[in-house]
Amino acid sequence: SSSVLPCGSGGGGGHRERAREPLAAVAAEAGALAGRAHHSLESQLVASRTRLGEIEKERLALEAERAARQAELGALREEHSKLAERQTLASDGLRRTRADNERLQQRRTSLQRQLEELTSATRALRAARDRALADAGSRHGLVESIRGMAWQELRETKKVCESTSQAMQSAAAVYEQ
Repeated sequence: SSSVLPCGSGGGGGHRERAREPLAAVAAEAGALAGRAHHSLESQLVASRTRLGEIEKERLALEAERAARQAELGALREEHSKLAERQTLASDGLRRTRADNERLQQRRTSLQRQLEELTSATRALRAARDRALADAGSRHGLVESIRGMAWQELRETKKVCESTSQAMQSAAAVYEQ
């Protein structure tokens, strides 16, 4: 760096040239700085453009994923709607089934009471039948016994009649003689 002399001090025309030298050095240094800055800015611009390209790719990928998720969401909403309808139908069916179950439970209780009554009546009828059969059996034995005695009496009466008839025939034969 050269020294700069103030205007109006010492020597004539050489001073201007000397003053230009530092300006040229400053201009050269400014140019070098500008070149480095330009190069740095170009590097930053390239890096920014590269990053912007990556970001754009990422944005497009995210947009594609968002579109896919939107499609999935639409399908899920449709499926949800169908499932909600099925749930409503199932709830209605369950309510009807519970009402039918309650009605059938009441009917079962009534039928069970009737079955118990019929079972009791059947037992009573079987006992009465068994007694009647026993009575009929003993009466049948009695009837057979009476029948046997009647036949016995008839046989005895027949013998008496036959004896009487023979006696009468003998008496008639004696009388005829």
